[in-house]
Amino acid sequence: MATRNDTAGAATTFCLMHSSGQGPEGWKLLVEELQHRGHRALTPAFDLTKTDEGAAFHAETIIQALRASGQRPTDVVCVAHSASAMYLPIVAEQWRPRRMIFLAALIPQLGRSIIEQFNADPSMFNPAWIGKNPMDDSVALEFVYHDCPTNRNRVGVVNARAFLCEKGDGRAMPSLGLACSTGIVYCLPQ
Repeated sequence: MATRNDTAGAATTFCLMHSSGQGPEGWKLLVEELQHRGHRALTPAFDLTKTDEGAAFHAETIIQALRASGQRPTDVVCVAHSASAMYLPIVAEQWRPRRMIFLAALIPQLGRSIIEQFNADPSMFNPAWIGKNPMDDSVALEFVYHDCPTNRNRVGVVNARAFLCEKGDGRAMPSLGLACSTGIVYCLPQ
């Protein structure tokens, strides 16, 4: 997918937010590709010891990483994969990035947790996946990494980490959503 870089010729910093079953290591291949193209990447880790905290608490992890990076908001694109998208609107309230990308992600509903969204619309998840443990390698390969090339899907399984956040309190901001049913999507500036 070709996209126009809002600041043509300038390097972009991508803040890559890992999903609920993945850690920062899950971005390794994308980080290498971004660096090869002259861009930078931040891969902050959520505090996995605080799984009962709300979305604002976990969004603060991203906000602190962005502030500590020394980057200007206009130079940063925040990319949230899967459940980490719950934090993007909260991040944008306090540290407004140039763009937010929801990558195969849950689109947050104001004031609703992921659990509340699911209870209101169970079709948001594959019914065969409900109740399965994505930390189990066979489950991850069937439901999470099913569309990855065989030589790459072990990278995801090896880097899987448990994380759960049940509270959401985000607000709306212009954004871009990407999903792919046939393979891996990378959204990179030209």
